[in-house]
Amino acid sequence: MIVTPEKDATVEEIFRKAGSRWQWLLFLRLTSWIVLATTLSILCLGLAIWRGWVLTVWIAVVLAALIGVGFGLGMLIAVMVSTARQKPKPWLAERIEERIPSLMDRLNTLAFLEVKTEKTFIHEIRKQAALELTKNPDVRPIPVKPTVMAALAAIVACIGTLLFYQKVHPLAAMWKTDVMPGTKLENTVEMELPEDSSESTRDPWGEVRITEPGGDLKLTKVDVLPLTIEAASSQALQHASFSTAINGAKPTDHPLDAPKEPNYAVYEPTIYLDELGLAAWDVLSYYASAATDEPRKYASEIYFVEVRPFREDVLKLEQKAGAGNGKMGQCLNKLNQLIQKQQDVLRQTHRQTQKPASNNQQQAEDQDKLAKAQSDLELAAGHLYAEVAGLEHMPVATVLEQLALAQGSMTEAVAKLRLPDNPAAETHEQNALQQLVESRKDFVRQLANGGDGSPSSGDKVPTAEEQQATLKSQLADIEDFRDDAKAAQSAVRMAREKQEKIANRVPGAGPKRRTELANQQTEATKSLEEFRNRVPKPFAGLEQQTQAAIDAMENTQKALTDSNVKKTQAATAQAAVDALNKLEQALASKMAQRSLEDVYRFKSIMDSQVEASKNGDAKAAAQAKAAKDAMAGTLKNTPAGKAFGPTLSEALSGAPGERLDEAVAQMGEKPGAGGQAAAAIEEISKAFDAAQPPMLRGIASTGQQGSAPGEGISEATRQLNSLAQRLKDGRAMDAEDIRKQLENARFALLDEAKLPDKDAPALVAVAEDLKALSKEVDLKVNEAALRKLMDRLEDYRLEMAGHEELEKNSPELRHVDPDKAPAEFRERVRRYFEKLSNG
Repeated sequence: MIVTPEKDATVEEIFRKAGSRWQWLLFLRLTSWIVLATTLSILCLGLAIWRGWVLTVWIAVVLAALIGVGFGLGMLIAVMVSTARQKPKPWLAERIEERIPSLMDRLNTLAFLEVKTEKTFIHEIRKQAALELTKNPDVRPIPVKPTVMAALAAIVACIGTLLFYQKVHPLAAMWKTDVMPGTKLENTVEMELPEDSSESTRDPWGEVRITEPGGDLKLTKVDVLPLTIEAASSQALQHASFSTAINGAKPTDHPLDAPKEPNYAVYEPTIYLDELGLAAWDVLSYYASAATDEPRKYASEIYFVEVRPFREDVLKLEQKAGAGNGKMGQCLNKLNQLIQKQQDVLRQTHRQTQKPASNNQQQAEDQDKLAKAQSDLELAAGHLYAEVAGLEHMPVATVLEQLALAQGSMTEAVAKLRLPDNPAAETHEQNALQQLVESRKDFVRQLANGGDGSPSSGDKVPTAEEQQATLKSQLADIEDFRDDAKAAQSAVRMAREKQEKIANRVPGAGPKRRTELANQQTEATKSLEEFRNRVPKPFAGLEQQTQAAIDAMENTQKALTDSNVKKTQAATAQAAVDALNKLEQALASKMAQRSLEDVYRFKSIMDSQVEASKNGDAKAAAQAKAAKDAMAGTLKNTPAGKAFGPTLSEALSGAPGERLDEAVAQMGEKPGAGGQAAAAIEEISKAFDAAQPPMLRGIASTGQQGSAPGEGISEATRQLNSLAQRLKDGRAMDAEDIRKQLENARFALLDEAKLPDKDAPALVAVAEDLKALSKEVDLKVNEAALRKLMDRLEDYRLEMAGHEELEKNSPELRHVDPDKAPAEFRERVRRYFEKLSNG
């Protein structure tokens, strides 16, 4: 077989390709190691800046420049080395032989013979090698694995460094806090920064605000609540949401869209109150929050919306609440006050949880203040409980039940607030708010059902003698109950002392001794149970604690007679002691609350005798004196005295009380004694009010208060805006609710028109149009007519604002550029100036 020159050249071609491949792989491998070294250097520079080892920009720039120079020199050396270096043929032949075993060492032989002078067989060997190489044209003799590994290492290093700089941003803080050398700042004073200032500048920060409405509101159940939420953070924002909770229940999250910008976001969600199932007198709380990628979470202030009835329903309620000398209205307003105060405590706790104080001492002081506020609120709730319990002709059992639950939740909240980091305090505060709201709803429900605190029309009006007999019976009942309560406390205390003696003798007692203890236990249990059955009134409402104590005592008796449970006899006896302790404490707490109720009952009796005393009724004055003396004794001999300030005790035993005693003694003998008695009673009543907890003082009965200037227009605009928003969104709404909403806006405008310095005809005209519009309501409202009314209100508001500004700056006139007004108001401002120019 003849080998052509082309085939003969195959051997040289494989050597050339192998050498070129080795050079390229060498260049790529060197480049990868240089990129790896450069990337790691950049990463180390970033770490040094982040850790605070490099504090100035110019040092960072110099180091970065050195890294860049090193990279350039490395690349130049890689090019030179990979170009200049070549592998000898024996090394290449060995690599090719490894990839093509069928060469049978021919290339190695050729590489060896080429350096020898003897070349007898070289042509024949080359021919044979060329033939084998022709059979394997795609062989790649130089392995690429080392080069690939180096390239992968460089790629991983590059990705890691990019992620580090993207997440940590080590250069940002240094550029903000440093100045390049040679730069001179004007009006600067050299200051010595604290040692940790570099650390503080890198602390992440974030804030979430609800800028609109930015405060608590009172809305109707069909109102629309538009929100404006702003979130900002030094780190990338990941997601945001706002949370709503009804009556202090567990919050419900409402996710918002992902932020379009990494560090700032604005949202404008809308809350439709009726879609949340809210009813009159409910309380809606809401706040916004946002999370970053660290992760950190930031929350806004918490705000509250109180759902009030429509105006015409409020008027009906006020009429009922004003009955019974306005006591219903006073109690309702006090309940409203407690709810607002509980909201404030919840707000402060939420604020402290989201943004705790910077040091432990300040945090402890803040928690003490919160605990004090919650404790004061608990005391006020107890006073309101006592006052509501004395209401006549009104079923208040459910109201009192919720108030008692609220007091218990407040007690738990106070205990948690006195612990570090106030664990679970917010949960108990929310429970208290929920129970107060339920108490108010029950109270209003009873008023709506006719329980207005006054006798029904079908009841026979009692005579003066019957009223006095009733009051005398009330005083007697109070005294009897107090005697029974003292006896009950004594009986439970004696049972607890006997049980303690039994529990102390059980350990180590023999069979005979245990039999004696069992008999004593039976006697103690029987004695307490018989007393409970004979005097049940003090134990009313404490059935669970009483039965638990009796059951524990019976279990002890059974354990003492059963030798199989000898090991648990001591524990069983001690459990009975604990149960009796709880019963004793519960009984003392109930007696304290009952004594507080008695004080309010005595006060109610005194107030009911004022008019009769003025008319010279000696029995009425004497009844008031008896109630006064009973009140003084209660304050002196029961825990109720600690629930009032010293003002009341001083009035009862001081000049007002003495004048009442003197007037009663002179009734029927001295003219004007009845008036003196009535005046003394009223003075004691004022002292009573002054001695109540601060948050319950000076609260009058329910009544419409005059609105502040501009408040009526704002309220009407808000009502109409809510209605317009619902119409725009196509949200269904009951025709009767639409009518009431329009009536609410009309009444607000009429209230505004009653204020001095108001253009009453203009407001009344809009109110009349609203009245006409409300009469047309059947299935839907004319949206165009509604928009026109809203424009008229806005024009009027702008005109009034312009007049006030002119009066304020008169006689100087100021030029106002309409283009500088907010976009949504420019058209109205233009129309306002056009109206002025036309006269």
